[in-house]
Amino acid sequence: MPDPQPRVLVIDDDVPTVELLAELLADEGYAVATARDVNGGLAANASHPADVIILDLLLADQDGTVFVERYRAAGGGAPIVVLSAARDAPRQAAAIGSALVPKPFDVRDLLETVRSAVERSR
Repeated sequence: MPDPQPRVLVIDDDVPTVELLAELLADEGYAVATARDVNGGLAANASHPADVIILDLLLADQDGTVFVERYRAAGGGAPIVVLSAARDAPRQAAAIGSALVPKPFDVRDLLETVRSAVERSR
């Protein structure tokens, strides 16, 4: 039986970015869920656990690291790809053990990072 579609959860408060990522990832064969804040991301993952999470660190409601803390405290272990323009994003990504794709992002780099993360999660 073939593997089911890898599930990717995108958490970003910028609607155009979320829509672009959802389309790009769906075109690559991923099942995509989206959320615009920490609580929405936690709820989306609870109902359909992700194989990979793409997370912006600068969310409107809370810092993205709050999501990571709460997600991991609940036992979540999927790889997290930080997608951020924050000046300290490299430091934060390293601190939470995540790959970093800086904004603005190169589509090929993002897709390769997600593909690698999916391979690690399976």
